[in-house]
Amino acid sequence: MIQLPWHRPDDGEEKLKQARLIAAYKHLFLKTDETGQSVLADICSYGMIDQSTFNPDPNIAAFNQGKRDVCLMILSKLNINVVDFLTESVVTEDI
Repeated sequence: MIQLPWHRPDDGEEKLKQARLIAAYKHLFLKTDETGQSVLADICSYGMIDQSTFNPDPNIAAFNQGKRDVCLMILSKLNINVVDFLTESVVTEDI
């Protein structure tokens, strides 16, 4: 939907939009077959969720932190605690 500059959605519209978006995330990553869970595990692996993002080069460190932030945002939308994800991860090495 195109947003006109003078049209600002009210709180009800915004909450409905966010609820639909969260439902879409859950459907994509959790309620489908194991493919969604495998993709989520891969995103979190790429996002360095289980390791340090530190690098002596501040540009690389910032880039690494950006990757991690995307993963944390997805987990947040799915209402998944990072520690729970790491300890009960759906990752299987042979996928």
